[in-house]
Amino acid sequence: MRASPRAHKPATWPPNGGLLGIGNSTDDVRYGKASWISAPSSVAINEARFGMWEDRFSDPVSQSSLSTGNLGINVAGVTLGGSHPYATALKERRYQLVDNFSLTTLSHSLKLGFDVSQTRESINELANSGGTYFYSSLTAFAQDLVTVNSRNYSFFTQTFGNPVRSLRIRRCTRTFRTPGRPRGT
Repeated sequence: MRASPRAHKPATWPPNGGLLGIGNSTDDVRYGKASWISAPSSVAINEARFGMWEDRFSDPVSQSSLSTGNLGINVAGVTLGGSHPYATALKERRYQLVDNFSLTTLSHSLKLGFDVSQTRESINELANSGGTYFYSSLTAFAQDLVTVNSRNYSFFTQTFGNPVRSLRIRRCTRTFRTPGRPRGT
């Protein structure tokens, strides 16, 4: 049996040298496997395997020295403030159970088996949840900074909704083969 509660140390990327310049993203991988092989007789073999995998990628809100928080400001195509103003978490969990049985007699063989697996993937992310102001020029942005109750931005966008989405995939396959052994000549 081979198991690892933490197969890899969480990876941390350095600022401006990692994923899109974000310095605190982590990837955590865990897995475990167990297998058992038995020979109930001289002509039969049974193999059973079980595996569990988990992969979690986390990307918290990027920190900016500006006081904009998770609000985005885009001036003539250039983003000011945090480069990633919303948190992201991706997770995949997978379980698999496999059993194969082989029986060989004089001139025939029989193979039976099944493979059952379940994968659950989830994402927790709501891009642009704090909203983004878009300015067509630096002049329009500057006018909003110095004028009270001024609205010189071109448009404002914001995303609403549930940030958690998940998908579950279940798969079951059966194997039945009788591939007869070739006879000697």
